[in-house]
Amino acid sequence: MSYLISEQYTWKSLKQGVVILNLGEGTYYTLNEEASVIWKGLMENLSVDMIAETMLDEFDCTYEQALADIEEYVTSCIDEGVLLKQE
Repeated sequence: MSYLISEQYTWKSLKQGVVILNLGEGTYYTLNEEASVIWKGLMENLSVDMIAETMLDEFDCTYEQALADIEEYVTSCIDEGVLLKQE
């Protein structure tokens, strides 16, 4: 499964993480380190397994926790309209 960013959003990678801007409303999200890794992985069309492996390298977590965090984050982004599923 891959994901696309909704047309009303844009994003930028900064030293501190990722910022996602809602162009229609002028609001933005500043992502923490973990969410930034997930976001960048999604935007690079990495598999969930590859994103989880990256998280294992960068954070003190289990593989199962990484998968749960990815699922929770992706669900949140879809619910907010930031991400769209591409099949």
